[in-house]
Amino acid sequence: MINIVNSNKILVLLSIIMLPIGLLAQTKSVPKEIKKPEPEVTFSYLIMEKEEIKSKKKSPSINFKFTANSNSLSQRLSNEFKNEDKIIFVINALGKKGWKLVSVEKNKYFFEMSRNKYRRR
Repeated sequence: MINIVNSNKILVLLSIIMLPIGLLAQTKSVPKEIKKPEPEVTFSYLIMEKEEIKSKKKSPSINFKFTANSNSLSQRLSNEFKNEDKIIFVINALGKKGWKLVSVEKNKYFFEMSRNKYRRR
């Protein structure tokens, strides 16, 4: 009788240990999620300075000086707006090109442009 009781205890202990292991071994693995590329946002900055040129003979004119991340962009914008005399026209033209007015400090206008680039992982 003692052998049967001990063997029953051993069977109960083995079933307690082996049952969770057996259940875990039968579960399916979770499929890997397909990750979409995350957009990488890059910013470009532009500073526009307004200088008023006063002369006695002619009415005062406005000169715009641009400072950007690249010198070529600064030169191109300076050449594009060198004959312009209205600040609102320049701000609207820059807005149509994607530049957003961030801040104004006296005669300095600060713009930014954001671009989304997708990177692969």
